[in-house]
Amino acid sequence: TQVDKQNNTQGSRIIFTSKQGSLLYIVSTSTANGESLQNIEAQLRNSPSTSNIIATKFGGNSALQFTSKEYGNGIVFIANGKIYYLLGNGEYFSTFKNI
Repeated sequence: TQVDKQNNTQGSRIIFTSKQGSLLYIVSTSTANGESLQNIEAQLRNSPSTSNIIATKFGGNSALQFTSKEYGNGIVFIANGKIYYLLGNGEYFSTFKNI
């Protein structure tokens, strides 16, 4: 597994790829700044690149599960004052259930 970490003023993004360069998954975080899951759901519903949005639970947190045209599976939740987006191969997401 190869890891590429990117930071900016809004948050950070870590991209995990296989040795061959295939995307495994992405973890993207940003400060919530009062953002709600309802606002995020509206943004996802208005995006042409996301579909199949459903409310779910992830590690005890309310979350939204969705399909991303670019990355495959997606899940977003808010915990500890941060918004977490997990994108890519869903089999890796369980690692983050204890956030």
